Amino acid sequence: TVLSLAPGASYTVEDVTYQVTLADMDSNGTLEPDNVAPGLLDNTAVADSDETGPVDDSEDVPVDQNPSLTIDKVVKDVGGDGADGIIDEAGDIITYDIEVTNTGNITLHNVTITDPLTGGLLHTVLSLAPGASYTVEDVTYTDTQDDLDSNGTLEPDNVAPGLLDNTAVADS
Repeated sequence: TVLSLAPGASYTVEDVTYQVTLADMDSNGTLEPDNVAPGLLDNTAVADSDETGPVDDSEDVPVDQNPSLTIDKVVKDVGGDGADGIIDEAGDIITYDIEVTNTGNITLHNVTITDPLTGGLLHTVLSLAPGASYTVEDVTYTDTQDDLDSNGTLEPDNVAPGLLDNTAVADS
């Protein structure tokens, strides 16, 4: 509170800060009370006195939403021989872990994790905050005689003979 302000004088409140929240980022700047437009975080200051009506001034700061998602699929075991095992007979069970990580700056919703070789849709993560990860553990595929006979070239995303290629996909 400024007790008195002479004609022509001014008073400056310096270094006023506002810490941007995840809610501000997720909403694209539309949650503030005096919202002007999506993509802008608007803030209005008001000055008033006993002798005047209120006056205000606003500033808009752009919001830069950057959604980003990574996926990491890791072989845990092949036929009971550990992560470095090889497929050497029909019926070998390959076990995978699949981790998705939100590498962006806003919350991701309905993140789907799919794997065509192991059965399609594996899981839907309803909400994944920035920096958070979710892991689908112990996803399995049992190799077949056809996999061996074709030298690993029959799978949907074949990369090279001699390898049973399997690509998982994440999307939000």
